[in-house]
Amino acid sequence: MPFGKSHKPKHRHRPIKVEAEAPEVHPEIVREKRREKLNAPIIGTAVTVVGSIMMLVVAVMGAPYTYGAPKVYYSPSTMLEVDRLAEAGHSERAEADPDLLVDFTDVVFTPKSANSDAMAKVATICRQSGTRLMEEVMPQHLHRSYHKATRFLACAMATLPERLCNAVERKTLVDKLVGYSELRENVIGFEKFREQAIAEREEMREYQREMGRKVMPPLDFHSDSLGDGLNRTFQRNMENLVRNGYLKASDFGYFGFYVPRIYGDTLRVGADRRAYCPDDA
Repeated sequence: MPFGKSHKPKHRHRPIKVEAEAPEVHPEIVREKRREKLNAPIIGTAVTVVGSIMMLVVAVMGAPYTYGAPKVYYSPSTMLEVDRLAEAGHSERAEADPDLLVDFTDVVFTPKSANSDAMAKVATICRQSGTRLMEEVMPQHLHRSYHKATRFLACAMATLPERLCNAVERKTLVDKLVGYSELRENVIGFEKFREQAIAEREEMREYQREMGRKVMPPLDFHSDSLGDGLNRTFQRNMENLVRNGYLKASDFGYFGFYVPRIYGDTLRVGADRRAYCPDDA
């Protein structure tokens, strides 16, 4: 064997790795990347929360409408305008803004307008004398018409309750109860601005006296007040329907989401028994 030679197979020499120097990174860039890593989960959570809120808004907006705001937003000016309409001619009344008027006949239905024999019988038993008159929807007569509607609905809830086994009958009653609660807000709104409207009319009357003009008559507004709660008979009859299983919060639509506030406590009583319906027998 020649001197200096090896019998082992020849191997290529691996190049020696030379680590390149890392490029210099500005400290502000490092801090910015750290902030991005920290904000990533926060942004994801925020997007999830915003998405959930939007879905909730869509669900609420898509819920069936069963309870609205008062039809009349009373103020001294609207009350004076409605009072003026009481003395206006028929043509001027017909052209008046219908939102200025409160129509209690939507609650007190007639036998002719009933959509079933049972409802017609209820209307015959509970309806009181009187027809639809312009004066019934004027501020001077709000309380009178409201109390008439109260007596009618209290009677309707106590008459032939088994008819409420029918979904159509039950919906009709619920619609009347919702309308009644809105009319109640109209009456309360009237009470709120009554004194202010009277004061403004008296100022106008005094001005007319000073100017030597014909003085308009004073406002003939009564001083009645509804108070805070429902009529006792009305509330007791509603409680009886709830306890006997004929009426519940979900009947007002969307799992009871739109139950008028004035009925909240009464509907929370809960049913003691299941409603007796002919189909159950």
